[in-house]
Amino acid sequence: MVICEGEIDTMTADMCDIPAVGFPGAESWKKLYYRMFRYRRVAILADNDDKGAGEKFAQKVAGDLQGAVIIGMPEGHDVNSFVQAQGVEALRAKVGLK
Repeated sequence: MVICEGEIDTMTADMCDIPAVGFPGAESWKKLYYRMFRYRRVAILADNDDKGAGEKFAQKVAGDLQGAVIIGMPEGHDVNSFVQAQGVEALRAKVGLK
């Protein structure tokens, strides 16, 4: 399962057959949300198009979710723009899916 910042990135991940949950913005994560994910393997897809807000969001979430990993997008991209530029299989490979 992946966590995304933003609805469009979440829909994009889902359209790539990656189970995804989204939060509407970098400041929307609350510590109590860890309960929803505590028995799952979680990756956080970190935007890299927003002057560090995506990485800050990912770090905050990862700090509350034991075992979560951060998968950063290339510079200038979020999940949606990455898929538009590189394709569905590129995102699936980045997440570790075939």
